Amino acid sequence: MRIREYVVFLYRIFLVYLFYAIARGLFIYMNRGLMGDYNTSDLFYYGLAFDNCAIMYTNLLFILLSLLPLWINTHKKFQKVVFWSYFIPNTIAYATNFIDMAYYPFSKSRLTSASFAVIEHENNKMKIFSSFLGGYWYMFVGFFLLIALWVFLYKRVKNVEEPVAQKKSYFGWSAVFFLGFGTLIMMAIRGVVLLRIHAYQYARC
Repeated sequence: MRIREYVVFLYRIFLVYLFYAIARGLFIYMNRGLMGDYNTSDLFYYGLAFDNCAIMYTNLLFILLSLLPLWINTHKKFQKVVFWSYFIPNTIAYATNFIDMAYYPFSKSRLTSASFAVIEHENNKMKIFSSFLGGYWYMFVGFFLLIALWVFLYKRVKNVEEPVAQKKSYFGWSAVFFLGFGTLIMMAIRGVVLLRIHAYQYARC
């Protein structure tokens, strides 16, 4: 069985939720004057309904590479592929959270594809970027420090390379766990209907 692999996988997913929670906490703190009368715990709770979907989509390739029974899952070269499939999309997604912190006071809403479309048609993109960098340099510092911490924590718990002795048993148990995790992932993407209905009240937060 792949018990250690699954423990490592869950640990890495936990790190995603942890750092998303840190980003949400920073967002709430920096925009606390614009949050209205919403309770902080409610903002975290309902925000989880949206984070679930974003996290699962962002980490879909990582999840597949981690769970599929490929018999080489613990090999060092394969784990490097897993590492980059984890950090490239997560770093991009995490960066948008920090941009959001600066964007929200001006728009009173979160970043959307329409927001990026507006920026795309701007003629002075470099001026906008340099102005943003100068005014919010501390966000860049905080972002890179958190990513460095994230990488450090990721590497603290590793898979141990070991050969697969019984491939049939390995594949059989892998299929069971894959279906189990797949069901949970689909539930996370779809969300609990009642939770998501209430969460729309907090979508702007």
